[in-house]
Formats: sequence, structure tokens, C-alpha cells
Amino acid sequence: MKTGLRRRVTRRDHEPSTRRLCSDSSDGRWSLLTDDLLEIVFTHIPLHDLLVMRSVCKRWQRITSSTSFIQLYSRRAPKSQWFLMFPEGESQRYAAFNPHLNEWHELNCNFLPVNVVCVAAAGGLLCYAHTSIQNQHTSTQDWKCLYVCNPITRTYRKLPYSTKQRLKKRTAQMIVEQETGAYKVIVAIGINSMLLGYDSLEVYDSRTKSWSVKNLIPEGYCEPWVTYNSTFFEGSVYFSLTKDGYLGSYTVEKLEWSATLQQIFPTYTKPRPTQLFVSQGRLCCLVGREERCGNARVLSLMILEYDQSKLPGWSLVSRVPPLFGEYPGAVRAMGHIDSSLICVTSTRCPRVLLYNRSENSWTRISNFPDYGHLPKCGPNSAFPFEPRLDILV
Repeated sequence: MKTGLRRRVTRRDHEPSTRRLCSDSSDGRWSLLTDDLLEIVFTHIPLHDLLVMRSVCKRWQRITSSTSFIQLYSRRAPKSQWFLMFPEGESQRYAAFNPHLNEWHELNCNFLPVNVVCVAAAGGLLCYAHTSIQNQHTSTQDWKCLYVCNPITRTYRKLPYSTKQRLKKRTAQMIVEQETGAYKVIVAIGINSMLLGYDSLEVYDSRTKSWSVKNLIPEGYCEPWVTYNSTFFEGSVYFSLTKDGYLGSYTVEKLEWSATLQQIFPTYTKPRPTQLFVSQGRLCCLVGREERCGNARVLSLMILEYDQSKLPGWSLVSRVPPLFGEYPGAVRAMGHIDSSLICVTSTRCPRVLLYNRSENSWTRISNFPDYGHLPKCGPNSAFPFEPRLDILV
């Protein structure tokens, strides 16, 4: 790894050109272009700037909101890959870091009901759980219902009630088909901890607009906390299981659990709970263990990736710089399937780190929006996100 830690400073070099484009709209030159030509021009504008430009005039609003433009934009526009983070105590306001522009976008979902918490994200959609009180620890509460929304188009759908309303909901994953926009919400359901019983999965399918119970999770696969750590990869939802750091998977289409478990970094003794994510076409995890440094014990964090062709399967990608202190609290890592960037944040530290796998370098992201709170990164507070105009709920 390169020595030192670079500091990434927010750039706003694109703003003068955007403002110039908006100001030029009033001098009559843009009126000479037909709607078809304007559609082609607007497809080259990043999504966040396009949303700002919609407010310039009614004509631009009409053009950029048309079905033909949205379809054209989804095919030609540059792909955006953001990292969402919710500040402590916030459920509807959040900040999205845009690595392409090196800046934060402040967004909100105030069109949703109150007391909702984001629990999953995929393909331009966010999934919110409606709880009785606003609390980041959604595993301790009943979910009254779920909402799926597109925060860019500010549209949402309330999902029908699932089949087992009295059971505790612990975690959710979303799957969105890029071509059709159809999506599934997979919810891991746990019996109340005071009762005996198995955990199970329920799946909501947007095609049928209904829930179904696929099958029970085999005994021994789950403990109350482990279902926080799950991610979707190559047709399966992967769960980190048991305190020894094993991995299990649920194949969505075949509706079955994997027969073999892969241990995460078996040379570790008593590893901290791992957090799974996807990066650059690989299944990855953030794992930590306590190490002795002189007379002190510190938490060592590292990023691993899984490769079936290598034994024992997990290999080291990079160690996380010791920038979060000795006791960083909950640490969250997230990435995109086709991106080399990995974002790492902590509950007890305002610092946000960005790792570039292509350059093997770490940078510190600055200027997190001031909400009066630190960015929180519990299991339901930080997500990779690809904003899209064309995905419907």
C-alpha cells in the first residue's frame, strides 16, 4: 500500500459550466434547438446537475421528464455510483458522496411517512421500514410495513403486509433487474428471542405484488445478530453466520440454501462480526480482530475478498488505516459490483475513508455535510447507491 493517507478535498470545478449553461438558457440561443436536439445534449449531463437544470424553465422540465428522454438518458448517460450515509438521528435526510465529482449531495426523502428507517438499497431504489419509533436498531422492533422508493423521482410504493406479521424482522436485501426494473425484497424473519423457533425468509416480488415464504433457514445457520451482515452477489444472498465467521448463501432462483459453508479467514481467533459487501466483481468482507500493541489492545480492520480458486478462499485486499481510533464502534464498508472504490465509515468518528483498489491507495473524504451529528453507520445507515431516473416502483 502506498505510504501516507491522501486527503480528498471537495472539488466543484463542474459548477461554473453548469451555471453558465443555465444562464445561457435565457438569452434565446437554446430556443433555436428542437426538443430532440436538447434531449441529446442533456444526456451528457451528470444526473445531479440534470435535476438542478429541471428548475431552469418549464420547457427543460417538460423535456427532461418525458418518457422518451428518460429512456434515452438511461442508455447513454454516464453511470453514477454514490455512497449514501445517514447522520445520527436522521432517517429521511441523508448525504450521498459522488466519487466522480468528489463532492457530497444533500438529499431527503421527506415525501415518506415519519418514523421510517432505510434498510436496503439496490438499482436506484431504497427500501424503508416503518417502525413504531425512530431507532437505528431496527432489529429490536417490529416493522409495521415496508416502503420502496426512488429518491430521485420522489415516488414510492407501500408494500402489502407480509404473511407473518407477528414475527420480528431483522434485515432486508433488495434485488433489482437492470433491464426490466423488476425488483425483489428479501426479508430475514426471526422468532421473538424469548421463544423457540427457526428463522425464515420472505420474498416480495414486484411482478406479482405479493409476498411468499420460500423455506425455513436450517437450524444452526443463524443467530440473532448475524443476519445484519448480508449482501446479494451472483444470484445468491450471502449471510455471515456464527461467531466463528462462517459464510452461508441462499440462492434466490433455486430457492435453496447452500450445502457448504466457507469460513471467513479461519486463521483468526475470535474475529469481530464481519460485514459483507460486493466490490469489483468480488464478494468481500470487512473483518476485525483485537491485536496487542505494546500494553494496549487495538482493533485491526482489514478488507478480504473471496476467490474459490484460491485456498482457503479468502485473501487480503488491504488493511484499513488506523484512523478511527482504538474503539471505532460499528464500522461499515460498501462498494459497487463494477467499481474499484470501497468506502469505509465509523459510528464514533466523523472521518470517511475511500480505498481505490486500482491504485492501492487510501484517501480521506472531507466536508461531510454538517447535520449537527456524526454520520452513523449501523447496519441500516450506509449503502452503495446508483441513482436512476428510469426505475419505477
